[in-house]
Amino acid sequence: MLSTKKNQLKLFSDTKIVRHIGLKLDKNPYLDIEYFKPGKFRQQALKLTGWYKTRWDKLQDGLCA
Repeated sequence: MLSTKKNQLKLFSDTKIVRHIGLKLDKNPYLDIEYFKPGKFRQQALKLTGWYKTRWDKLQDGLCA
């Protein structure tokens, strides 16, 4: 069997597909700050969402105090 009570094999089908938006190659991250702000905000929001989700899953299982 591929899983135990504590550990379970992760499947590729469980992984969400994240699409990336193409960047304009003529933009400079140091000079065109306003162009890169929305992408950086979106990236940070996705990271926060992932962290929150893992904490929530642990809370559901009773692992967090």
